[in-house]
Amino acid sequence: MNSRDPARDDSARKRDNSARKRDDSTDRAQSLIGFGEALLAFGFWGVFPIYVVQLVGLPIGEVLAHRVLWSAVTAAAILASRRQLRGLVVALANPRLFLVTAVNAALLTVNWLVFLHANFNSAVLEISLGYYSMPLVMSFLGFLFAREKISAPEIVALAVSALGVGALAVSEGRLPWISISLATTFAVYGMIHKRIVHRPLEGLCSEMLVALPLALAWILALHLSDTANFAQPGHARDSWFIFGLGITSIAPLVFFHRAARKLRYITLGFMSYIGPSVQFVLAITFFAEPFTPVRFFTFACIWIALAIFSYGNLRHSAHPLPR
Repeated sequence: MNSRDPARDDSARKRDNSARKRDDSTDRAQSLIGFGEALLAFGFWGVFPIYVVQLVGLPIGEVLAHRVLWSAVTAAAILASRRQLRGLVVALANPRLFLVTAVNAALLTVNWLVFLHANFNSAVLEISLGYYSMPLVMSFLGFLFAREKISAPEIVALAVSALGVGALAVSEGRLPWISISLATTFAVYGMIHKRIVHRPLEGLCSEMLVALPLALAWILALHLSDTANFAQPGHARDSWFIFGLGITSIAPLVFFHRAARKLRYITLGFMSYIGPSVQFVLAITFFAEPFTPVRFFTFACIWIALAIFSYGNLRHSAHPLPR
């Protein structure tokens, strides 16, 4: 007959409880750190128009080319410090991956170009509308191209958002092409990026390296024609802001992906509304853009659509559908 020592069992239980408490404490600490990192990423993306508007007056092509250049340099420097450049070389040597990377580079470059155009032309409200709409656009693209099931709340949300965008188009006599372009290019970029076996920073760096030859050719042409502004006499302030585009483009992405490893996707999804919310407030206060009744109606439709969309996602996560 085996006899058990009560004192030993009690000691083992205490050790297990202590270990669980340490694990819970570590999880809470990691979640808190992740929350701070997500706040930094989305908050910075929200105020980024204030940085970009400092470059108004410079040619958009020059600013875009330098953003590609210094983003590539910054990302490559970070990868080198982590000794991860080998994976980048392997990815670029694969013909299939290179082609997909080139498509993604084109999408991201167009997205950046539209973003710069909007900032240079006092259209921060349209930027906000575009990034508010992105979850809805991603859901619609997933339905069209990835054969993902679309729920009833998502259908209602898409219909309400379409009503808002349609009202704005009728009122202003044009589609809000800036909002549509930003949401669509970044949503497609995200869908493709998700299917590539890349670390996030490796993916961005490889995309910038693919776009780099065109960027360098543009910069060289500007210098040869004596129309460049970067590193030229009388443009010291502009040059520093241009140079800073590298770290301001890469740093939020690093914080975002660090946060993504520590937070639930639902938490991260709700926090993603921080960026367009900050842009919305800046547009009507700092930039003093006109906020007409029709624009209010459009944004109200988007906010209602996002509320319906979020409710559907929360309900789905709490009661997943049987497969």
